[in-house]
Amino acid sequence: MVLSSIYSITSTVAFGKNYKDQEEFISLVKEEVEIAGRDLYCSARWLQLVTGLRAKLEKLHRQMDRVLENIIIEHKEAKSGAKEGQCEQKKEDLVDILLKFQDGSDKDICLTNGKFKGIIQDIFVGGGDTSAITIDWAMAEM
Repeated sequence: MVLSSIYSITSTVAFGKNYKDQEEFISLVKEEVEIAGRDLYCSARWLQLVTGLRAKLEKLHRQMDRVLENIIIEHKEAKSGAKEGQCEQKKEDLVDILLKFQDGSDKDICLTNGKFKGIIQDIFVGGGDTSAITIDWAMAEM
């Protein structure tokens, strides 16, 4: 329950609003964390082939890539629509900030789509579990 709340808050900060793919993305992140936690011996390639973890992680990665690509496209369309005056200007979220770095206006920082998606995934994977476990332990100590 705590983890779901944290993912919900993180997605609101990252994406700005509820997207149609948001629930799918959160479930993919949860599944990725679960599968990655099972992979204790990641250096043993033959073990990954036997257990099928590698194939599962690659499938998850493709699904997450598709969802994030849709979110990026929606943000770009909303941004261009706001410039043309078709829709109202919304508050900036993490994706909007990262898009500023991607458009090339800042010469020091250049974000490719892969790096862009990696940052979003890292925020969800790293921030969700860590925060949820800390809150669970704090509640257990009360």
